[in-house]
Amino acid sequence: MKIALLVTLLAVLAWQTIAAPIQARAPRVRYDNQVLARVTIPSTLANSDAISSSLVVKFRHSFGLDVWGVVNLADETRAIDVRLPTPDDLDAVKEAVAAGAPGGTVTIVNNNIQAGIDAEAHENAQALQVAGLTKRQTGVYDPATWFTAYHRFADILGFFNSMATQYPSLVSVNASIGKSFQGRDLFQVRIGTRTNPAVKQVYIQGLIHAREWVAGSTVQYIAYKLVSAYSNPSDPDNAWAVRTLNSTELFVVPVVNPDGYEYSWTTDRLWRKNRRRAVTSSSAVGVDLNRNYPKGWGADPDGASTTPSAEDYQGPSPLSEPESRVITSNFVNTLKSAILSIDYHSYSQLLLRPPGYNYAIPSAQAAKLKAAGDAGAAAIAVKSGRTYTSQTALQLYPATGTAVDYAWDESVNTQVTKDRTNGRVYSYTIELRPSSSDTATGFILPPSQIVATGEENWAGFKAILDYVRSNII
Repeated sequence: MKIALLVTLLAVLAWQTIAAPIQARAPRVRYDNQVLARVTIPSTLANSDAISSSLVVKFRHSFGLDVWGVVNLADETRAIDVRLPTPDDLDAVKEAVAAGAPGGTVTIVNNNIQAGIDAEAHENAQALQVAGLTKRQTGVYDPATWFTAYHRFADILGFFNSMATQYPSLVSVNASIGKSFQGRDLFQVRIGTRTNPAVKQVYIQGLIHAREWVAGSTVQYIAYKLVSAYSNPSDPDNAWAVRTLNSTELFVVPVVNPDGYEYSWTTDRLWRKNRRRAVTSSSAVGVDLNRNYPKGWGADPDGASTTPSAEDYQGPSPLSEPESRVITSNFVNTLKSAILSIDYHSYSQLLLRPPGYNYAIPSAQAAKLKAAGDAGAAAIAVKSGRTYTSQTALQLYPATGTAVDYAWDESVNTQVTKDRTNGRVYSYTIELRPSSSDTATGFILPPSQIVATGEENWAGFKAILDYVRSNII
């Protein structure tokens, strides 16, 4: 009897040993022959913005589809990009457009999403080989090769640690401001001269949505440009960087969602949410961290989904997720004289300001928020010729529980503007490349566009910050 029991236990242990690595190596999710459709809403229709918004909500919450973005076409027509897994989904979208947006069109702009994923992976792998060779030969992360590729989470931390080693009086890395659901450390970078105790503070973050890889690269690029410009007297931006860092310090959280980001590398390139199964009643994994902030959570039924499998699932309660708790706690405990917060995303080339859902902002403050956003859009246009549309987030579609509204929230601002009375923090979501004029790659932006995206947004960042510094609320 004992021998039989021992044999059984050994068999179970052997099976667990074999099964564990098999479970860990989940097959890659593929999107073969899935299409990206572009739904156009004629600008001649009355309330075209409202029609576009209602279709986004219908596609997401009624049809369960993955809306990639809302883009502005050259003729001011509004368009919705939506991924369609099956021909039946295409038929449903066409019927909805015919009923809700007379004169609207549905066009397939990418007839095989997986082909774009494969092409990006090939280009990125080649660039990573060069970047890795440079790192092995020199022992440092060379920006000349670093920004030719997208990088894994551990390497991003290594890049910033290398920057801190190279510029110890300017850059410091807090290796852990808290942990993700799977135990990864969220880290924060501080860039400042430490010479002025009365500095104003700026906060930027990226990769709250895992699949938006260029958002992470752009945050890295802006941080690098600020440090390198400050440290190099011959840099064209040196005077600006010195002037800025003499009166401002920058806090950067490069990867808000490390679990989801790593999963987008290993298993599903289009994964958006974090990796926690939020409710036991559903097998669905993940919460949209940019619908899990407390500001406005649940305030508008169209602002986020209550369905766990949805891409914009808001979670069972505000701040239900470890990552959103870490980020918000860090925000209010780190910042004391904040003036600006930017959350970088992709895509659609938009510069979005509060409100993200229906609430009032005093007209004088709304005008300043608009002016700073407009300044950023204008600077980008001068730099690259690209059009980034400056507008409220609500003009796109309602979104609740988001970073852009949280950083503007009056109760939060009271905690992070202790240097002044009734202070407010200018807050933006910036949606990066591509635009409607590009090949319809959506989130799968070729790594060859990292530097160009970074350069135009460095110009936009400088312009926004200059306006904010001169018009502190």
